[in-house]
Amino acid sequence: MALDPDRRAAFVAALDETAGEVDLVRAALLIAAQGRGVDVAGAEARVQTLIAQADATGCDSLPALAAFLRDQAGFSGNAENYYDADNSYLDLVLERRVGIPITLAVLHIAVGEGLGLDVRGIGFPGHFLVAEYGGRDSGDEIALVDPFAGRAMSRDDARALLVTLYGDERAAEVGRDPALFAPCTSRDILLRMLENLKQLRARDGDLGGTLALLELQLVVRPEQFELRAQHESLLKRAFGGLGDGDAPAVH
Repeated sequence: MALDPDRRAAFVAALDETAGEVDLVRAALLIAAQGRGVDVAGAEARVQTLIAQADATGCDSLPALAAFLRDQAGFSGNAENYYDADNSYLDLVLERRVGIPITLAVLHIAVGEGLGLDVRGIGFPGHFLVAEYGGRDSGDEIALVDPFAGRAMSRDDARALLVTLYGDERAAEVGRDPALFAPCTSRDILLRMLENLKQLRARDGDLGGTLALLELQLVVRPEQFELRAQHESLLKRAFGGLGDGDAPAVH
């Protein structure tokens, strides 16, 4: 699957920060549109509808928004088919109302911002979270939410989740990271979404699809040496320069 030049240009435009923030929803939808047809405008309209519905119910905090998306809008984590690639396509998450933590986090961020809340992603290891802050000029975390479960949680709850994900010894090591609960930028979120899809493509042996997603990662973070090295290795492999055993590590 070659990277469509028109969609690449649209993705670059969505990342243009000269007018303010990255357009996270549009960029996420354009990721979903690589190699498949997506009604971007229609999906964006669904987000606007959710904002209007949440506003009508009086959502005035992230926990209230999470409860609305879970109980009234019907969104939930897809625990049964967690590794289904469809969970990483924002348009299908909006349509099917199931997803993985990071796509559901994008939804919480988008609707939250539409309501005037300062909601940001938290790149928690193995399980993306969202938090509400006291405003763009404030670093005070007001609430922490697990978008996969659609519920508020404490930092102790999140640390307990680390044990579930990694076991006691590894969780203790990861939990010492001072940036454990640090907010992410939109570019960080998009890079992680692309990484998830890239791993799925690599798992399925889809070299072209893996390469296209890696090229989008380079649009997001062109300065990352590891990404450039992976790109060079994949290009060599795609054109027969490497054997099957020489595939780059995609993680």
